[in-house]
Amino acid sequence: NAALGSIATTIGERNSGNYITEITTVTAVAIATTTIAITARKRLRR
Repeated sequence: NAALGSIATTIGERNSGNYITEITTVTAVAIATTTIAITARKRLRR
């Protein structure tokens, strides 16, 4: 989470106008990646 936060901060500093949008995008990607990973693990267990 700290890494994602620093990435979002860096992107925000570059494009201050799209700061919220970039954070939302990073968060969405993180959630999607986590969901896919959990789903993959469940499928492998079965």
